[in-house]
This record gives sequence, structure tokens and C-alpha cells, in this order.
Amino acid sequence: AGCGKNDGPTEITLVREVGPRETAPAPAMTSIDRLKVLTNPAGMPGMGPGAGAGAAAEAEFAWTTPPGWQEIAPNSMRLANFKMGAEGECYFTRLGGTGGGIAANVNRWRGQMGLGPMSAEEVLNLPKQPLLGAQAVLIDIEGAYAGMGGGAGKADWRMLGLVLEEGAQAYFVKLTGPKALVAAERENFDIFSASLHAHAPGHNHNHETTAGAPARQTPPPAPAPGRAAADASPLDWDVPEGWMLAAGQSVMRVVTYKAGAAECYISRFPGTVGGVEANINRWRAQMGRSQPLSPVEIAELPTLSVLGKQSPFLKVTGTYTSMGGAPASAYMMLGVICPMETETLFVKMTGPESEVSAQVDNFAAFCESLKESG
Repeated sequence: AGCGKNDGPTEITLVREVGPRETAPAPAMTSIDRLKVLTNPAGMPGMGPGAGAGAAAEAEFAWTTPPGWQEIAPNSMRLANFKMGAEGECYFTRLGGTGGGIAANVNRWRGQMGLGPMSAEEVLNLPKQPLLGAQAVLIDIEGAYAGMGGGAGKADWRMLGLVLEEGAQAYFVKLTGPKALVAAERENFDIFSASLHAHAPGHNHNHETTAGAPARQTPPPAPAPGRAAADASPLDWDVPEGWMLAAGQSVMRVVTYKAGAAECYISRFPGTVGGVEANINRWRAQMGRSQPLSPVEIAELPTLSVLGKQSPFLKVTGTYTSMGGAPASAYMMLGVICPMETETLFVKMTGPESEVSAQVDNFAAFCESLKESG
């Protein structure tokens, strides 16, 4: 009918042969991996790569999916694509070229929120955050979000975004949603961004599948309130005098304690979550320290013995930006990162500098008391 012929059924006898660079999806693939093969069998730049015959599609990047994020099928623009709640979304994109440069992309996003453009100098002074082993420009803006389609914006929305130029390509991570939702997902945004990395073919990663079974891992559930927290975790520890178990334990954390106005918690995630360097510099960025430490400087940090491993120990002061985005001046952060065989353990304390500085010895003793339970 579309060609002007409407004389009844037409038999089509042409059979299309599969070309030498194309492969059929393996039966055990997820719908996401099938889409990567079908939409990009030749591994074109900017899209997920194809797969060899009979094998699951090998994505170019791996990441840790935060709990509560629903992974949806990627498309020609989005290498990683997530939904959270009814309206929140986050995605990771790579584009050939720079798309006009960092300032143009920052101002494009500002325009989507109904905000005016920033000057080149203002863009230059924006905070930085680790992404793919480099320092990406971070934007954190609120407004009436209209998206790429323009039109009437959605009031009281917030956007978190990272823009990174590397050679002839640009990388973007973007999270949008109602302000309350984005505030609740800020730490997840940081974890996802820090965990992004290119992966070596042939390795299994937590966003892929093996033999049809999900390989994704998520942090362990929050322990029950009380000292029985240790019983709900494969870890045990000694609680410093004066530390109190915090109310409302988070699913992101093994356990959380309060020491006056200071807070200390343990978290553990599968894989490297971006590596020690990226996480150390992510923590420094949370304290307003936009200048990243070099690998040599990180290697020179003091260490604590955690689970039998000498683990980097960070102590930094500054203006702390919490998960909700509210800045707090004269703060201190203590942090330890312990890479293990299949996961990474984090211990972190934040609070007013006067209170955290009084807890340095307790924090060190807490970290060094950690041991595998049972």
C-alpha cells in the first residue's frame, strides 16, 4: 500500500543472507546484549560493540549498577541507560568529536533547565570529578527541565552531569529527575561515575551475563539495628567507645555509626568501583579539593592495615558537599579504601573538623579491627 499497490497480499521471496561481519545473538543473551549485537554488529564507534558467534556481546565499558537503578536497553546514543523511580533517569554517552566543546555542552544542559549560559571563565572554574581516569567537569543545577525537546519545563527538577573531553571524543554522564529524587541518588551517581571503566574483552563484568544468568551484584543489605549488625555481615569489628549505631541503616552501607556530629560507615561493592585513584579523588572533590592527587601522591598516602592489606588512608579538610548537595564548611573527612579480590571495601567518616579530628585514633582502630566473621 505504501508503494501505491493495494491489490491484496504480495508474496516476498527475497531472502537476506547474513554478511560476514554479522552474527546472530546467542540464545543465552539478555535483551540488552541482544540489542547491542543487532544494532551494532560491526562494533561501530559510539555504540556497544558486537559479539563473536555464539558468545555474549562484549560491551566496551563496565560499571557498577547502584541498588534501585533499573537498567534499560541502550540505544545508538546511550551506552548505559538507567531509570530510577517514575521520573528519574541516568545515562552514559560517548560521542565522536567534542560537540562544540565543554562550555557549549554545559550551556546546552543549562538551557534544558531554563537557565542562562555561563561564561567561558565560569565554566573553567566549575568543580571537577573523576571519570574514566580523568577529571570531568561537574554541573549540579536546578530549574524547569525541558529536556532535548524543549517546550514547557518540569518545575523543581535537578540535573547532575559530567562532561569529559578526551582526544577526539567526548563522554557524558547525566542524571535528571525531581529535586528530592536526585538528592537521594547523589551518592549513587558518584559511585556509578567512579566505577565506569573500559574493560578487557573476555572478562565477565557485573552488568553482563554468563550463560543466561545475571552476573550483577549489589551491595549487601543493611544490617539490623543493634550490635547484631555484625551478625548480618561477613565482617566483624570492635566499636570504639562513645560510638552509637545510627538509626535508619542504609542499603548502601554495611553499618553506620555516629560519634557526636560525626558519621562513620562501612560500604563494600563488587569489583574495583573505578579503582583507588578515582575514589580518593572523588572523596577529595566532595571536600572542595578539585585538584586531583597523582598516582605517585596517592602511593605516598599513609596506610592502615585493613583485613591484612595496607590500605590508603585519606585525611582531608574543606567544605564538604553532602549527598543532598548542601555544602558544610570547616569539615573533615577520613577515608580508607581496601581493594580485595572480587570487591572493594570503603570506610569513611565525615563531620565538623573539631569533632572528626578528635576521632582519628578511634577511626584508625576501628578500621584495623575489621575481620572476616565466622
